[in-house]
Order: sequence, then structure tokens, then C-alpha cells
Amino acid sequence: MASSGDFYPRYVSLPGVLGTQAVGYACAHAWMHRTENYWIHKYHHSFSEQSFVRPISANSVTVTEFVVAYALPIVLGTILFRPDVWTMRVSACIISTSNLLIHTPPSILPMDWLPTWAVTNLKHFHHHEKVSSYTMCTPHTHTHTHTHTFL
Repeated sequence: MASSGDFYPRYVSLPGVLGTQAVGYACAHAWMHRTENYWIHKYHHSFSEQSFVRPISANSVTVTEFVVAYALPIVLGTILFRPDVWTMRVSACIISTSNLLIHTPPSILPMDWLPTWAVTNLKHFHHHEKVSSYTMCTPHTHTHTHTHTFL
């Protein structure tokens, strides 16, 4: 078992892990929206306001998407910022809750009070609608990226 001296302070590791996850997810998401990679992310976009975008669809991703967009950024954050177990639990709660909130209908959970840079459920629902109508996404038809954290 590692000693507490092997961990970075929480005020460094918590924002470090969350920031790495946010940037890593945003980069992976943009990469998955490239035409040649869209097959990885297409399943998640099969959920729209016309079909079923509810909190459960937040976790509706392929194994490849989970590894590339979710697991790898968090693993990288743990390598770079050496969090303790408490920090990882808090990070997982923040990331998971944020992901569920942006998949909750705005009529149930209005998020217009958040700053404009934050990803809201309304922005995310529009993202699903815009992309679900395409056969394939290309950088020219779809440029919006987002992260799943509010920090």
C-alpha cells in the first residue's frame, strides 16, 4: 500500500484529475466526431429527444468509446496527479453526476443559471438533435464539443 507521501495534495489532485478528464473527454469527443471515427460514438447519438435522451442514455456508449473517452482520460489524470482514494471517489461522483445531469430533460432540471461556458442539458440535447440527423459527422457539419464536468 502506498503511503500518504506518494499522493499529491487534494487541492492539486482533485482539479488535476477533473481537468484531465474534461480535456481528455473533449478531445476524444471531437476525435470521435470525425467521419472516420464516428462509428465509435454513433450508438450514443442514436438517443435523441424524439427517441430517448434521459439520464440512462448517459451510460449508453460502446466499449471502445468508454475506453477512449472515459477510462483513458481518468487513467491519465491518476498518473499525472497521483490522487488518493478519497479524491478518486469524489472525482467519480462529480463526473458521473455531471454526466447524468446533462442527460436529464431541461423541463425537469433547468440549468440556465450555469455560466455560459458550462455544458448544460439543453446544449447537450441540441447536440444530440443536430448530430442524430446526420448520416455521418464531418468537421464542417459538426464542430461543437463538450465536456462532462462543470468545473
